[in-house]
Amino acid sequence: FESGVPLDMVGLNVTKTCPIRPDVFTRCSPAPDGPIETVMQQLIAFRNGEAMHDAVAISTLLDDRLMTWQTGEITVELAPPERSGQTVLHPSEHANMRAAVAVDMDRYDAIIGGMLQRLEKRLRN
Repeated sequence: FESGVPLDMVGLNVTKTCPIRPDVFTRCSPAPDGPIETVMQQLIAFRNGEAMHDAVAISTLLDDRLMTWQTGEITVELAPPERSGQTVLHPSEHANMRAAVAVDMDRYDAIIGGMLQRLEKRLRN
């Protein structure tokens, strides 16, 4: 970009590696057997620990060290139809774009744990 501000992309290929694990939820919950916690545990179990893709991507705004980044040019495939819309990173040290390629799971657990604690506190008030 001409503005000099880099473009960061956090794709589904990275966020799908970040499910909300029951052990993280339980550890971050002050009352693991409360009614809110029980519903959340059931939801996590039902969704099979599904990743919250948007929450993972947004978490990089809180701490970009959450991800390992690779610099390059990002393009979007237009054809063939089965790859249409797929984003592709073309590594380059001179590009002004970054794509997340891996997650620091300890940082992720800490950020998600903090989010869960704040959510629970708001629901209780």
